[in-house]
Amino acid sequence: MDTFGRALLIVLLLSGGVLPTEWAKAQAAPQEVWALLVDLGAPADAPARPSSRSDGEAFAALLEDRFATDSDRIVLRLEERLSAAELRETIRRFAELVHSAPTPEEPETSRLVLLYLRAEVTRPPQESAIYFFSGAARLADGTGNNPEAIRDTTLSEWVQALEPATVLTLLDLRTQDESLGVYFAARTEIGDGRLVTIAREELPTPVLDLLSGILSEAPDPDRDGFLRWEEVLLEYQRRVYATGVSSDRVLVGGTGNPDLVLMALPARLYVESVPLEAEVLLDGQSVGKTPYVLGRLRVGSAHTIQVRKAGYRLPDPQTVLVEQARGAAYVARFVLQPVTIRVQVSAPGQEMLGPIVVVIPGTPFQTTLPTLGEAVFSVGEEPLTVGETYRLIAATPDDRYFGTASFLYTGYQDVTVAVSLQERTAWEVAAARFEAGFTEEALAAAEQALREGLLEPPELPGELVALLLERWGEREAARPLIVCAQLLERIGAERQAQRYWRRARELAPPDSPERALADAHVRSGWGRWGLILLLVLILGGTGLFAYRTLRGSRLGG
Repeated sequence: MDTFGRALLIVLLLSGGVLPTEWAKAQAAPQEVWALLVDLGAPADAPARPSSRSDGEAFAALLEDRFATDSDRIVLRLEERLSAAELRETIRRFAELVHSAPTPEEPETSRLVLLYLRAEVTRPPQESAIYFFSGAARLADGTGNNPEAIRDTTLSEWVQALEPATVLTLLDLRTQDESLGVYFAARTEIGDGRLVTIAREELPTPVLDLLSGILSEAPDPDRDGFLRWEEVLLEYQRRVYATGVSSDRVLVGGTGNPDLVLMALPARLYVESVPLEAEVLLDGQSVGKTPYVLGRLRVGSAHTIQVRKAGYRLPDPQTVLVEQARGAAYVARFVLQPVTIRVQVSAPGQEMLGPIVVVIPGTPFQTTLPTLGEAVFSVGEEPLTVGETYRLIAATPDDRYFGTASFLYTGYQDVTVAVSLQERTAWEVAAARFEAGFTEEALAAAEQALREGLLEPPELPGELVALLLERWGEREAARPLIVCAQLLERIGAERQAQRYWRRARELAPPDSPERALADAHVRSGWGRWGLILLLVLILGGTGLFAYRTLRGSRLGG
């Protein structure tokens, strides 16, 4: 880490860069705001700096608007090369202006002075002091006895003329001294609070522009309705580095009373949720997503706030009544609970069936129950589509007990689904597995059907029939041949079926159910052929008799 990097750490530590865990609720006492904006001008032998006049005038106009500051309480000394003496005189006269103001009618009214100072600074190698160079100075003249180099302690004495007002100094400094940041943060005491920018080059966004943005948007991270000095320091620091500059080019720090209230903010409504990115419905209208901030609240108005996020239950709406225009922050906070899908699995006539696999196809949801009961899925951020109908499957691992159901997913309400498992035969399992694309598993179920003696299969998919004929047609066992014979009969292949029946009869043990079934089909087969042969003989005999009769009549004639 280089010198500027180490300096940054020290500046941040001294700035109190972490908000306290709990803030005491502060009451914003009335205050008068004064402002002195001074640009000393770049020394004659230093690189010129861009004009600060337009930024200063815009900042002054903002103070008039946000702090209700009279224009005669804002003094601008911009685009002038001021000498050290002129700076001292400017501060003295400004102090007289502050102190000559009439005593406020309200005794609790305080006076707040914003002192903006733009200058070139340096630190001599042999000293720990910081020197501000006036526009009338030359950098080449060094510090020493140079009357145009203003020591930081001297400047601090000049600023003390503004007491008892609270003085906040906004220091916009430029230097080429790499170690300057360490000393400046450690020892400079100019005013009651300091916001310091010290850079080797100009900021991409001018200091006053950054400060104007903060005063206009007025961040309120502690949600108390007031703009505090600490909030300004932290937000300014964040915005400086958000411009893309690095700590080896620019250092930002600040010190002062973090609880010092600068102004009461316009009332705001904050809508927050856990998790974030929930849709916000304000008085029934969709207005954005959390975190959401609504300004321009009208005193006496009431707003109904609801949030919704797919995968989470709809919470109860909250109503906010706006009671004051400034110094109030209304917060509607929602902690969302995930939508649950409850699947109640039962099986008629069964009490201790298990395990049970429960799955919603096409989703990450799958679980295994040890026995019949309830499976619970928590949706939350899982990718389900609102308005879509989902199919749910529950089954034992062997698929012998199987049930299915469907449900419409609304996105914001719990779902309860009942699934009743029905027992299936091994053949039904084989057909279902084959249709699902699990060929080998289907064949395994068919083999189980053979082992269980289920020799009369139901209607099966044509491709599965062809596969079974291919796999089982040459097997030397009665059961698979009987199944093949029946499958062939269903498609009208009688001659091939008879071949399987005859072979099955040969392989089946005597007095077995397989032998009896094969005998019945083989006899039935010969009966059909016998009937056909008899019919052929009858027709042939009738034809022969007719032929002989006709021939005899012709010869007799």
